Amino acid sequence: MVIQPDFAAPLQHLHNGHEEAWFVLDGEIEFTSGTRVTRVGPGGWVLVPIGVPHTFSNAGGVPARFIAVMTPNFYLGYFDELSRAMDGVSDEARGRISAGLMAKYQTEVVDPVAWERDHGGAPA
Repeated sequence: MVIQPDFAAPLQHLHNGHEEAWFVLDGEIEFTSGTRVTRVGPGGWVLVPIGVPHTFSNAGGVPARFIAVMTPNFYLGYFDELSRAMDGVSDEARGRISAGLMAKYQTEVVDPVAWERDHGGAPA
């Protein structure tokens, strides 16, 4: 997958049905989990367990390329549906479409500060 420098990061969210692992090939990706921010460059990787809030963005001025592994793999349908639904729609509509698909794929948007307060601090 590739994230362009002008990529609009998704709202911080958590998955109730799958884990994610990201392996960065090129560029630099900034991962945020709760209020903890980590920059990962080529050769680095991040594991996002079920139930841990996170988001991501391109931290540099060049495209960031990575491999994402999701287990179980049912969440791949989210990206397929999202890419088809987003073609030619406004930014406002994108948010509504994304939120609806997140719910379908056992994903919820969270307030990172409230999550940390309720769970005893930032995710490890």
